[in-house]
Amino acid sequence: MGERPLEALVAVKVDNAEPARPQIGIGAARYLFEVPVEGGMTRFLALFAPGDGLVGPVRSARPVDVDLLPALSDVLVSTGGRPFVMGPLEAQGVELVGSDPEDNELQTLERPAPHNLFVSLAGLPEPTERPSPLPRGESTAGEPTEEAIEVPYADPVTWTYTDGVYTREVGGEVATIFPEFSAEPVAFTTETVVVME
Repeated sequence: MGERPLEALVAVKVDNAEPARPQIGIGAARYLFEVPVEGGMTRFLALFAPGDGLVGPVRSARPVDVDLLPALSDVLVSTGGRPFVMGPLEAQGVELVGSDPEDNELQTLERPAPHNLFVSLAGLPEPTERPSPLPRGESTAGEPTEEAIEVPYADPVTWTYTDGVYTREVGGEVATIFPEFSAEPVAFTTETVVVME
């Protein structure tokens, strides 16, 4: 395995409930983690290089972020979270953006609440460089595949491999995202999918 490059990334907690779709901007994420939350739903932890662009809908942090986030970023955009989540994140040096109702980092779009809050990546605090969470080179664990990958969430997700990319399907329908606020929706695709249990 090769050296892990240093990366400075901003993390955004992104909603994945049905009324939150299609999300805006998550196709530009350097890494996108999907994790189960309550009620059989999932949320994304999206990591971006500093830049511009609108991302969301933004939602609250969850307990998994306490373990996952500090290895990835020291800046988290969320709508807050329970004290047993936000306290440990802050204690580990993570700068919390958007969690204070007095702050105005989050923008409201015409979507039903609570799926209506978005953040512009421009002007967010500068993240600290840290080693990439994924090493360069070939993995020594797992089995590479070009076949469809099924993830048994409550709302089943399938990643279908065609022409060098995986396309996300939810409940048998191709999932879409908005590349940016003013763009038309496009299929949700990626070159790499890693499933961890």
